[in-house]
Amino acid sequence: MTDACCELGAKLLDRNQVLYETENFFVAPSIGQIDRPGYLLILTKSCLRGIGSISEDWYSELEDLQKRVRAKVKEKYGVSPMIFEHGPRIGEYRGGGCLDHAHLHVVPGVDLLPDIGADLMSRLENPGLFHRVDRVDSYKRAKEILHKKQSSYFVAESPDERRMIVEVNFKIPSQHLRRLIGKQRKTEKWDWALFPQHELVQQTIDDLQGKF
Repeated sequence: MTDACCELGAKLLDRNQVLYETENFFVAPSIGQIDRPGYLLILTKSCLRGIGSISEDWYSELEDLQKRVRAKVKEKYGVSPMIFEHGPRIGEYRGGGCLDHAHLHVVPGVDLLPDIGADLMSRLENPGLFHRVDRVDSYKRAKEILHKKQSSYFVAESPDERRMIVEVNFKIPSQHLRRLIGKQRKTEKWDWALFPQHELVQQTIDDLQGKF
């Protein structure tokens, strides 16, 4: 395992919570499980700014890793997970992220795609605001948005593996998709900083350690 260069990676490495790793990525449980075990993160070993900044040479590695993680989560918890990334800050915009280190969230038992659409429409109140939704098979669209530096994005992939990249030119609240998970699960414990739920983090480790 390479040294983490930021707080997100360092906390996980210091606690020896890595469940699996490949050449460029590692898998670990997320702090703030939102009332149930099984919430994982897929993180880059290098400090990169959102999934849009990873090398295209890594796409195949990441797709294979996502398939492996999906399979292990479904095997343990009986449901295929949703996968998403809040997206990095780009200028004055952000896709909902509170940390720019590239990482995907893997959450069993939720499907936010219908909620995302309704939430976005409710935010288009002022002239000049827009969102664009692309149904994609890779992460190249995220790279285009990041390099253009005129808007931000977030990624949402449903349990049946429909992947969308949503471009926005307005600020999305921090931990936005975690907020939607909390709403769907009828819990206020969506904020990982306020509700780290360490006991569920440990349960996730116990559930999945050595299963990859």
